[in-house]
Amino acid sequence: MKVTIYGADWCGYCTKAKELCLEKGIAYDDVNIDKEPEAKTFVKESLGASTIPQILVDGEHVGGYDDFVAKLESSED
Repeated sequence: MKVTIYGADWCGYCTKAKELCLEKGIAYDDVNIDKEPEAKTFVKESLGASTIPQILVDGEHVGGYDDFVAKLESSED
């Protein structure tokens, strides 16, 4: 499973998403939209999102933190 988290250091749900990955032993790429302007543009224009985190699993846009938790729970069944 390849996870990419688009977020920012000040975002609590971004931190929770990263912590969840660590707890589950899932490697992830952390893309900080404050440090990478093109990432912010990608989130807005390509994903159509205005909030963070925005999370991709195996290249598929899952959504935010709650959507990511639901995806992980459904894959455990």
